[in-house]
Amino acid sequence: MAVIIVNDLPADVTADEYAKVSEIIQSQGDPDGLVFHTGFVKGDHIQVVDAWESRGQFDAFRESRLMPAIMQVMGDRMAQGPPPPEPDQYEPLDLQTS
Repeated sequence: MAVIIVNDLPADVTADEYAKVSEIIQSQGDPDGLVFHTGFVKGDHIQVVDAWESRGQFDAFRESRLMPAIMQVMGDRMAQGPPPPEPDQYEPLDLQTS
């Protein structure tokens, strides 16, 4: 069953850092199970919304690709800070792609 994953990034994460993490991930090809991804500025922070074929595929991506890319870009700042918050998860009523 598809899931919607919503991440509210900490306010100190910059658009440049977000773009660098995205570039690393995109250079590795499409993640297995990703239906769509978008990120945008919402007030004082960046919000990321994804649709995945399953929560397990998101979790695998987060561990194997997302967190290493974040560590590569943010390094010590990430290592010294609190762990990233758990994303919100929603069950879509429908999911349309073109």
